[in-house]
Amino acid sequence: RESQAGSMLSAWTCHLGRVRWLQSPAWLGAPRCHTAEPGKVCGNEYQLSNIKRKHKHGWIRRLNTAAGIQVIFRRMHKGCKSLSH
Repeated sequence: RESQAGSMLSAWTCHLGRVRWLQSPAWLGAPRCHTAEPGKVCGNEYQLSNIKRKHKHGWIRRLNTAAGIQVIFRRMHKGCKSLSH
């Protein structure tokens, strides 16, 4: 059994003797983000705008349409603390 475990472990090791799946993605040569541009920082695509959020999902917009009123009633029935933005 020890020889089987050793052979299974050797299948996962690299030339440095470390287990490959424990290494960081950068060490494995994977890109740091979905873009291949070297100077671009990933993860900052979403920039919050409270005005747009209120206009799209706010209380006044919900009450102006029949579907929006249904959304409010559904959330009331569900017991949500916040019914809209």
